[in-house]
Amino acid sequence: MKKVILTGLTAAVMSATAMASEVTGYTAPQSGQAATAAGVDANFQALISAINDNNDRIAALEDAAGTGGSLEDKISGATFNIVYLGSIIGTYQDQSSSNYGYLEGFAGSSLLTLETDGTITEVWQEALREIGLERVSDCVEVTDEFGGSYSECSHAVYDEESGPETNSGGAWQLNGNVLSVTFPGEDSSEDFMVTMSGEVLVLGSGGHEVDGNNDDYENSMAIGVRTPDSE
Repeated sequence: MKKVILTGLTAAVMSATAMASEVTGYTAPQSGQAATAAGVDANFQALISAINDNNDRIAALEDAAGTGGSLEDKISGATFNIVYLGSIIGTYQDQSSSNYGYLEGFAGSSLLTLETDGTITEVWQEALREIGLERVSDCVEVTDEFGGSYSECSHAVYDEESGPETNSGGAWQLNGNVLSVTFPGEDSSEDFMVTMSGEVLVLGSGGHEVDGNNDDYENSMAIGVRTPDSE
Protein backbone atom coordinates (compact mmCIF):
# COMPACT_ATOMS: atom_id res chain seq x y z
CA MET A 1 0.00 0.00 0.00
CA LYS A 2 2.86 2.40 0.88
CA LYS A 3 4.44 1.74 -2.49
CA VAL A 4 1.15 2.52 -4.30
CA ILE A 5 0.64 5.79 -2.36
CA LEU A 6 4.18 7.07 -2.97
CA THR A 7 4.15 6.13 -6.63
CA GLY A 8 0.71 7.69 -7.17
CA LEU A 9 1.70 10.91 -5.38
CA THR A 10 4.83 11.24 -7.46
CA ALA A 11 2.89 10.73 -10.68
CA ALA A 12 0.24 13.28 -9.65
CA VAL A 13 2.80 15.97 -8.88
CA MET A 14 4.61 15.26 -12.10
CA SER A 15 1.44 15.53 -14.19
CA ALA A 16 0.63 18.91 -12.59
CA THR A 17 4.00 20.37 -13.57
CA ALA A 18 4.82 18.57 -16.79
CA MET A 19 3.11 21.19 -18.95
CA ALA A 20 5.00 24.05 -17.29
CA SER A 21 8.55 22.74 -17.64
CA GLU A 22 10.44 19.60 -18.55
CA VAL A 23 11.39 17.48 -15.54
CA THR A 24 14.80 15.83 -15.62
CA GLY A 25 16.18 13.21 -13.23
CA TYR A 26 12.84 11.42 -12.74
CA THR A 27 12.95 7.59 -12.68
CA ALA A 28 9.68 5.87 -13.48
CA PRO A 29 8.77 2.99 -11.10
CA GLN A 30 8.94 -0.48 -12.58
CA SER A 31 6.14 -3.04 -12.18
CA GLY A 32 6.88 -5.42 -9.31
CA GLN A 33 9.86 -3.38 -8.10
CA ALA A 34 9.74 -2.26 -4.47
CA ALA A 35 9.96 1.48 -3.86
CA THR A 36 12.93 2.65 -1.83
CA ALA A 37 13.17 5.80 0.24
CA ALA A 38 16.19 6.93 -1.76
CA GLY A 39 14.43 6.37 -5.09
CA VAL A 40 11.26 8.19 -4.04
CA ASP A 41 13.28 11.06 -2.58
CA ALA A 42 15.29 11.38 -5.81
CA ASN A 43 12.08 11.66 -7.80
CA PHE A 44 10.73 14.31 -5.41
CA GLN A 45 13.99 16.26 -5.63
CA ALA A 46 13.76 16.22 -9.43
CA LEU A 47 10.21 17.57 -9.24
CA ILE A 48 11.11 20.17 -6.62
CA SER A 49 13.98 21.41 -8.79
CA ALA A 50 11.67 21.75 -11.82
CA ILE A 51 8.97 23.50 -9.78
CA ASN A 52 11.49 25.97 -8.34
CA ASP A 53 12.81 26.64 -11.82
CA ASN A 54 9.27 27.32 -13.03
CA ASN A 55 8.67 29.65 -10.11
CA ASP A 56 11.80 31.66 -10.96
CA ARG A 57 10.75 31.93 -14.60
CA ILE A 58 7.20 32.97 -13.73
CA ALA A 59 8.47 35.59 -11.26
CA ALA A 60 10.79 37.02 -13.93
CA LEU A 61 7.93 37.20 -16.45
CA GLU A 62 5.65 38.85 -13.89
CA ASP A 63 8.29 41.46 -13.10
CA ALA A 64 8.79 42.16 -16.80
CA ALA A 65 5.03 42.47 -17.30
CA GLY A 66 4.57 44.51 -14.16
CA THR A 67 2.26 42.00 -12.47
CA GLY A 68 4.61 40.55 -9.89
CA GLY A 69 4.69 41.91 -6.38
CA SER A 70 3.08 45.02 -4.96
CA LEU A 71 3.07 48.14 -7.12
CA GLU A 72 3.67 50.21 -4.00
CA ASP A 73 6.78 48.14 -3.23
CA LYS A 74 8.01 48.72 -6.77
CA ILE A 75 7.81 52.51 -6.65
CA SER A 76 8.76 53.05 -2.98
CA GLY A 77 12.24 54.56 -2.94
CA ALA A 78 12.28 54.99 -6.73
CA THR A 79 13.32 58.15 -8.59
CA PHE A 80 11.50 59.35 -11.71
CA ASN A 81 12.74 61.79 -14.33
CA ILE A 82 9.67 63.90 -15.16
CA VAL A 83 9.27 66.40 -18.00
CA TYR A 84 6.20 68.61 -18.15
CA LEU A 85 4.66 71.49 -20.07
CA GLY A 86 1.48 73.48 -20.01
CA SER A 87 -0.34 76.68 -20.81
CA ILE A 88 -2.68 79.14 -19.12
CA ILE A 89 -5.27 81.40 -20.72
CA GLY A 90 -6.21 83.87 -18.03
CA THR A 91 -8.44 86.86 -17.58
CA TYR A 92 -8.94 89.31 -14.75
CA GLN A 93 -12.33 89.14 -13.07
CA ASP A 94 -12.32 92.91 -12.64
CA GLN A 95 -11.63 93.85 -16.26
CA SER A 96 -11.12 97.40 -17.40
CA SER A 97 -10.26 99.07 -20.68
CA SER A 98 -6.53 98.58 -19.98
CA ASN A 99 -6.66 95.25 -18.13
CA TYR A 100 -7.82 92.33 -20.28
CA GLY A 101 -5.95 89.12 -19.59
CA TYR A 102 -2.78 87.15 -20.25
CA LEU A 103 -1.31 84.10 -21.95
CA GLU A 104 1.31 81.91 -20.26
CA GLY A 105 3.36 78.96 -21.44
CA PHE A 106 5.63 76.95 -19.15
CA ALA A 107 7.81 73.85 -19.25
CA GLY A 108 10.27 72.17 -16.93
CA SER A 109 11.73 69.00 -15.51
CA SER A 110 11.82 67.27 -12.15
CA LEU A 111 13.76 64.45 -10.51
CA LEU A 112 11.13 63.08 -8.15
CA THR A 113 12.07 60.53 -5.48
CA LEU A 114 9.30 58.69 -3.63
CA GLU A 115 10.95 58.21 -0.26
CA THR A 116 10.20 55.03 1.71
CA ASP A 117 8.84 57.11 4.63
CA GLY A 118 6.02 58.51 2.44
CA THR A 119 7.63 61.90 1.76
CA ILE A 120 9.21 63.09 -1.46
CA THR A 121 12.42 64.77 -2.57
CA GLU A 122 12.26 66.87 -5.72
CA VAL A 123 14.91 68.60 -7.82
CA TRP A 124 13.09 70.83 -10.31
CA GLN A 125 13.63 73.62 -12.80
CA GLU A 126 11.21 75.58 -14.95
CA ALA A 127 11.00 78.31 -17.58
CA LEU A 128 7.92 80.35 -18.48
CA ARG A 129 6.77 83.31 -20.55
CA GLU A 130 3.70 85.40 -19.85
CA ILE A 131 2.28 87.91 -22.33
CA GLY A 132 -0.19 90.47 -21.06
CA LEU A 133 -3.06 91.21 -23.41
CA GLU A 134 -3.54 94.69 -22.02
CA ARG A 135 -1.97 97.57 -23.90
CA VAL A 136 1.06 99.16 -22.29
CA SER A 137 1.10 101.95 -24.88
CA ASP A 138 -1.43 103.40 -27.24
CA CYS A 139 -1.66 101.74 -30.62
CA VAL A 140 -0.12 103.73 -33.45
CA GLU A 141 -0.76 103.54 -37.15
CA VAL A 142 2.28 102.25 -39.04
CA THR A 143 2.86 102.32 -42.81
CA ASP A 144 4.75 99.34 -44.22
CA GLU A 145 7.20 99.28 -47.15
CA PHE A 146 4.43 98.50 -49.62
CA GLY A 147 2.35 101.50 -48.67
CA GLY A 148 -0.11 99.54 -46.53
CA SER A 149 -0.90 100.43 -42.94
CA TYR A 150 -1.57 98.53 -39.74
CA SER A 151 -1.97 99.16 -36.04
CA GLU A 152 1.04 98.43 -33.86
CA CYS A 153 0.50 97.91 -30.13
CA SER A 154 2.85 96.92 -27.34
CA HIS A 155 2.13 94.25 -24.74
CA ALA A 156 3.83 93.35 -21.50
CA VAL A 157 6.13 90.32 -21.75
CA TYR A 158 7.42 88.57 -18.65
CA ASP A 159 10.05 85.78 -18.74
CA GLU A 160 11.23 83.70 -15.79
CA GLU A 161 13.63 80.81 -15.27
CA SER A 162 13.73 79.01 -11.92
CA GLY A 163 15.94 76.31 -10.45
CA PRO A 164 17.49 73.87 -10.24
CA GLU A 165 16.08 73.78 -6.73
CA THR A 166 15.84 70.90 -4.26
CA ASN A 167 12.85 70.53 -1.94
CA SER A 168 11.95 67.80 0.54
CA GLY A 169 8.78 67.00 2.43
CA GLY A 170 5.28 66.75 1.05
CA ALA A 171 3.76 63.30 0.73
CA TRP A 172 2.89 60.53 -1.70
CA GLN A 173 0.17 57.89 -1.55
CA LEU A 174 -0.84 55.10 -3.91
CA ASN A 175 -4.45 54.05 -4.47
CA GLY A 176 -4.67 51.29 -7.06
CA ASN A 177 -2.48 52.66 -9.85
CA VAL A 178 -3.19 56.33 -9.03
CA LEU A 179 -0.26 58.08 -7.37
CA SER A 180 -1.25 61.21 -5.42
CA VAL A 181 1.70 63.55 -4.84
CA THR A 182 1.60 66.60 -2.57
CA PHE A 183 4.66 68.66 -3.39
CA PRO A 184 6.53 70.49 -0.61
CA GLY A 185 4.89 73.82 0.16
CA GLU A 186 1.69 72.92 -1.71
CA ASP A 187 -1.75 72.22 -0.24
CA SER A 188 -3.33 70.33 -3.15
CA SER A 189 -2.10 67.10 -4.71
CA GLU A 190 -1.45 66.00 -8.29
CA ASP A 191 -2.65 62.58 -9.46
CA PHE A 192 -0.35 60.52 -11.70
CA MET A 193 -1.32 57.29 -13.43
CA VAL A 194 1.32 54.60 -12.82
CA THR A 195 1.96 51.70 -15.21
CA MET A 196 1.71 48.30 -13.53
CA SER A 197 5.43 47.77 -14.09
CA GLY A 198 6.11 50.84 -11.93
CA GLU A 199 8.32 52.29 -14.69
CA VAL A 200 6.25 55.20 -16.04
CA LEU A 201 4.15 58.03 -14.56
CA VAL A 202 1.65 60.02 -16.65
CA LEU A 203 -0.27 63.14 -15.71
CA GLY A 204 -2.74 65.11 -17.77
CA SER A 205 -4.89 67.85 -16.37
CA GLY A 206 -7.02 70.73 -17.51
CA GLY A 207 -9.71 72.88 -16.04
CA HIS A 208 -11.03 76.18 -14.83
CA GLU A 209 -9.74 77.83 -11.67
CA VAL A 210 -10.53 81.13 -10.01
CA ASP A 211 -7.78 82.35 -7.69
CA GLY A 212 -8.11 85.83 -6.27
CA ASN A 213 -8.51 88.21 -9.18
CA ASN A 214 -7.35 85.63 -11.74
CA ASP A 215 -9.79 83.54 -13.78
CA ASP A 216 -7.72 80.83 -15.51
CA TYR A 217 -8.08 77.91 -17.88
CA GLU A 218 -5.01 75.73 -17.45
CA ASN A 219 -3.85 72.64 -19.33
CA SER A 220 -0.75 70.62 -18.49
CA MET A 221 0.88 67.28 -19.20
CA ALA A 222 3.72 65.41 -17.52
CA ILE A 223 5.50 62.12 -18.24
CA GLY A 224 7.96 60.50 -15.84
CA VAL A 225 10.34 57.60 -16.50
CA ARG A 226 12.00 55.67 -13.70
CA THR A 227 15.75 56.21 -13.58
CA PRO A 228 17.97 53.13 -14.01
CA ASP A 229 19.85 53.71 -10.72
CA SER A 230 16.63 53.36 -8.71
CA GLU A 231 16.06 49.72 -9.67
